[in-house]
Amino acid sequence: MNKRTLRSFSLGMMLAVSAVFCYYHFFYQEKAESGGEERKESGGIVLERKEYEELLAKIEGLEKENRQLQQELAGRMEKTQEPQESGDGKITLEIKKGMTLEDLSNFLKEHQMISDRKKFEQFMVKENYDRKIQTGTFHLTKDMNYTEIAELITASP
Repeated sequence: MNKRTLRSFSLGMMLAVSAVFCYYHFFYQEKAESGGEERKESGGIVLERKEYEELLAKIEGLEKENRQLQQELAGRMEKTQEPQESGDGKITLEIKKGMTLEDLSNFLKEHQMISDRKKFEQFMVKENYDRKIQTGTFHLTKDMNYTEIAELITASP
């Protein structure tokens, strides 16, 4: 390589570096500053910090209201699902799809239809009633024994 070639190469490198520097210095910052406009043009949303904080507060309030409404709804659902018990010892039992034998025995124990839920569960399994439980509404009385309860809730409608 001779002197002239080396000088030309150096000059080319200097011009290239200068061009990149000028582009970065003058044009790149403008794009960074105008990013909000580009987002708006492409369908995005640009918010100021104050607007963002207001929206976060609004979301938080709505979430709190949602939780309260869900609790209120759950309370109303519990009231409607409570069995209707008349003064003469009759109870209306509603068995829904997905209820387990444990759910059923807990319900019967809570309403004093059975004295020991484990014994009732063992009886249902031993006599193969546990696989035959039907969904629906059943009317029980306090004087029913395990067999009568089992036959009632396993009978086809």
